[in-house]
Amino acid sequence: MQLPAARDDFSVLGNDVFSNLVREAYSEKVLIPGGGGDVGVSRIDPQKATRLARELLLGKTSPQVIELFNQGGGRCLPLSSDAKEKFLTCDVHRQWKLKNIGAPFDTSYWSDPAAKLVFKLLLSDADVVVDLDFNIINTTVHKPIKG
Repeated sequence: MQLPAARDDFSVLGNDVFSNLVREAYSEKVLIPGGGGDVGVSRIDPQKATRLARELLLGKTSPQVIELFNQGGGRCLPLSSDAKEKFLTCDVHRQWKLKNIGAPFDTSYWSDPAAKLVFKLLLSDADVVVDLDFNIINTTVHKPIKG
């Protein structure tokens, strides 16, 4: 017996650095417990995504980072600082589709996985990124089941 089976379909993502980060950090295993089932955000490897984010952003100046996020459809909040450190907080949203690889089935109620990628960037005195914290927030809006 063949049953419907959802698989992530990243073909709807763009060809930008943040979409590529999501694609490259994808795993064949569920890595985020409670991340939304066996597809979608639960399969993005947070450690690999953090490594990729570091490769992408460390050493860039704050204007370069802001431009990169603007080009990718994201945003950066104004610089913030505490007594000793300066931070730049940026985020970008990515959404993709699920495809059915099983038996013919009405997939119209399947939700489109979505994630908000949040970057808290530590800046040097020269406004160069020297470290970062990275978080993946599951922003999938689940569709009600019809019937």
